[in-house]
Amino acid sequence: KEQERERERERDRDRERERQDNESFQVMMQKILSKQTQIDSLVSDLSVAQMTIEEMKREKRAGEVTVHMGDPHHNPINASNKPGKRYHASIDIVPLWFLENPTFGQLCVKAALSFDSFSEMVGSSLRVSPHFRLFVLIYLILINFWGLFLFTHVLSHDLSV
Repeated sequence: KEQERERERERDRDRERERQDNESFQVMMQKILSKQTQIDSLVSDLSVAQMTIEEMKREKRAGEVTVHMGDPHHNPINASNKPGKRYHASIDIVPLWFLENPTFGQLCVKAALSFDSFSEMVGSSLRVSPHFRLFVLIYLILINFWGLFLFTHVLSHDLSV
């Protein structure tokens, strides 16, 4: 009888463990399903965002205009077929030495891009490093005081004149 009771207790424990395992399995399945639902919604949001970006890129490409500097007297800037004002570059607006050098525009763009990348680098450094911010602040203050000193200081040889 004692052995039967022990076996019965053992079976009860096994059933209890199995029930707990089933409950934890169901809870995990519910969590997995909720996570899968979240993933599906995020994937659909991502695809909508990618389609929007592609549409914006297509619209941007459709609006791009190429400006040629061949004839300085008549150069339509708004060269698209869309209605609206058409602006013309004129020889009196653009300096002559701009027109004589065909690579000047490329050089200007290259210089602007390098300045822009340098400014971006300095800006990100200022954002990240408080020591660099402090150094730049002190440097600017000292430069201003040096300029103030130079503009207000009367040199001794200027008094003799």
